[in-house]
Amino acid sequence: MHRSADGRGDWICADAIRAVVFAVFTALALGLAAPYLLLSWQPAWVRVLPRPGAWMELLKQFTAVPLFATANLAGVGLRPVACE
Repeated sequence: MHRSADGRGDWICADAIRAVVFAVFTALALGLAAPYLLLSWQPAWVRVLPRPGAWMELLKQFTAVPLFATANLAGVGLRPVACE
């Protein structure tokens, strides 16, 4: 961590990073929980959901390419970030 001239830590940057991490994981949690909350609120909506079938395999293969590309780019981007 970068130390300023008066000897205190640069906590502003650390707080900003914590806020971003908290916001990202909160958004993920809400996005993952929303379908379950909606379906528990209105169970009749289950009949609107698509049925499993061959289209799921095609979708899985179609989404694999961007997923692997994102994982590859994220691996390249895992470098320490200078907070100045």
